[in-house]
Amino acid sequence: MLVRIIKGKVPIDQQIYVDDIPVFNVDFSDVDSDLWALHWDSETQKGEIEWATNERQNQSVTSEKEIDLAIGVPLQTMLDRRQKVINDAKAKEEAETAAREDID
Repeated sequence: MLVRIIKGKVPIDQQIYVDDIPVFNVDFSDVDSDLWALHWDSETQKGEIEWATNERQNQSVTSEKEIDLAIGVPLQTMLDRRQKVINDAKAKEEAETAAREDID
């Protein structure tokens, strides 16, 4: 699985990709404020963390534990938050479809 977490500078930049499929509106509230982006390949266990300021150099990572410690939130938590956005959107769509069917 290829994961890209993009925090960027403003909330509209924030997105999480899994295998090139982006999801926006994910909760980034407790992610390290200096995070710019994370690139992670779960198969090869290799990735890189990009920092927004020059205070820290980009950081190579080889485990999820390193990622968790660096960004302040477990990677799995961020993936769970991404999935919640997907699930909520699907539930909303299903509810809207059901409401339309009730009208017909």
